[in-house]
This record gives sequence, C-alpha cells and structure tokens, in this order.
Amino acid sequence: MGLDEIRASINKKFKAELLTDTDTYVGVDRIPFSSPRLNYLTRGGIPWPGATELSGPESSGKTTLLGDLVANAQKMGLVCAFTDTENKTDLDYWKWLGVDIDNLLLCKPIGVSGEDLLQLQFELMNEGVQFLGLDSIASLVPKAVLTGTMDDKTYCGSSGIVSTFSQKLMGSGILIEKKAVMVGINQVRDKMNGFGLQTPGGHFWRHACLCRLQLQKGNPFDHNYKEMALSTIEQPLGHKIEVRMLKNQFTKNDRRFNMCTLNYEIGIDVFEDAIDVGVDLGIIQKGGAWYRLVNCETGEILCMNGDELKFQGRANLRNYMMENPRIGKWLLGQISKYIAE
Repeated sequence: MGLDEIRASINKKFKAELLTDTDTYVGVDRIPFSSPRLNYLTRGGIPWPGATELSGPESSGKTTLLGDLVANAQKMGLVCAFTDTENKTDLDYWKWLGVDIDNLLLCKPIGVSGEDLLQLQFELMNEGVQFLGLDSIASLVPKAVLTGTMDDKTYCGSSGIVSTFSQKLMGSGILIEKKAVMVGINQVRDKMNGFGLQTPGGHFWRHACLCRLQLQKGNPFDHNYKEMALSTIEQPLGHKIEVRMLKNQFTKNDRRFNMCTLNYEIGIDVFEDAIDVGVDLGIIQKGGAWYRLVNCETGEILCMNGDELKFQGRANLRNYMMENPRIGKWLLGQISKYIAE
C-alpha cells in the first residue's frame, strides 16, 4: 500500500485531514530582533508561528526585547496585542523603542483572573491577531485566589492554569492554524531546595515553547563603549543584555549564547552589534586596529569614490555607518543574507 493510499484511508476513517502531504508543509519563519547579534544567535529571530519565552531576573531586559519584537512585527504588517498583567510597562518607553502604540491592542487588566486573561489570548488569535505579548506568566492570578479570602488554601497557583493553557495551546494547533506568535515574559525563582533557578508556570509551558531565551543584565559601558565596573559611579551610556538559548526546537542548536547592546540614547545599538557579527561572518575584515568592508563573493575590499572602505578603530567604522545609511543598510543586508548559515 502506497503513502497516498494510507493517507487517504486514515483521513477517511477519522473524517479529517490528519495526514497531509509534505509538499503542503509550511516551515517556520522568523520575527527578527533589531540586534544583529541576537539574530545571529537565533538565525534570524524568534520562530513564527510558535511560542517563545523571555525569562530572567528583574532589570535583565525582558520588557525591552519584547517591545523590540513588537516594533519589528508591526513593521512586517502583523496585528499585535499586548497583555500587561503587571500594569507596569511604560508605553512611552516602548514608543521610544519604535513601537507604534497607536496601532497596538493593549490590555491592562484590573481585577481580572488569570484564566480569563489566558482565554483572551485564544480570542485574540481567533480575531486575527498574529503577535501576542504577555507580561508576565508568573503574575497571572488564579480565579480562586482573586475571589477567595486570605485564609483560603490554594494549590498549584499560576502553574495550574498556565499548564492547562499550554496543553490547549499545543493540542489545538491554533498558533500554526492562525500563523501566530506568542511571546511570554517569565521571571526566575530560586528552587525550593535552594540550589539553582527555575521559571514559574509549570513544565507544560516550557514544553509548549519552541524557543526559550534567558536574559541577564551585563556590564555597563561608557561613551567610548568601554565596559565599566558595576560599582562605578560614572554615568554609563548603556549596558549589555546577555542572552542564553535554553531551548531551541526551530533551528540548528550550535549557537547558545550572545548579547546585544542597549544604548540609553538610541535604544538597541544596531551598528555596534553589526560590527561583531560582520567580523564573525567575514563581511568585515579585522586586522589590528583596522576594519575593512569586504565583498564576501570576491574577497575584495569595498571602495567608495575610489577609496577603500577601511577604518582605523571601531568607533570610526561605527560612526561612518551611522552617517552613511547606504553603507549601514548594505552591511545589515549582507548579515541577513549569510546569518542562517
């Protein structure tokens, strides 16, 4: 019996298209970060469709990266929604990051149970929303806790309702059906035995995620991009956000750690991160203090008006790209071209 006959027989018995031809399979696309270094880590961005978790301690950059993803999803034409269960997100900050807050479906709930907020995510997807942000998994309050008294004993907490939600999310296949992305922010907690850290929400949420990224606040840097000691009293220009890939079910698993640059004056520092990725991919040739832009296909140094594009010092290269958008755009295009290899 051939594959077509088996497929037809099984689908007839179940009265549904359970088995399909692999020709109809649609792969996983990406929603990119602004940082080329994080796109290098994920080979283009977070999986779309699929669920992604951003976890980490306070001030690690979770809300910043979620805002960055929302801004880029909007640029791709996706309808975006954000559920702020903690009512703490500063939308002016997100606007500074590039989010079009006038075209963002926003939920800032007061006195709404975790069950209702999780059901809201399904309703939004059914209405055509393709990007859903949730901040945060750990702060969802079960109905029994919200309506009960302080003397009432409850079990499982948020992990119980999140586990049910995650099973329904996986079992319904709604993310694939609607081609939607869900990004859930989570915290980290000390384990009960005192050894190591874990994320709240139960194990089912972890299983539901194709990608889990854990963040940590890195070292600050000064106006020369030189890293500063954490105890310094000087005013930093920004800091690094360290990102570890805890789970990866959407691409090759040979990249586990990277970081991006958060500049307090301009946001995600695209060109600072692009230089590192360009060197790794061979698009930028580094020799001593000199940086040269290279044609990857021919190996020749690029020229502009007859002059080689070579720069003494990283700062000169970064400033040149900022002042010459055409060259900066070319570098980012080259990175996007070779980043998945």
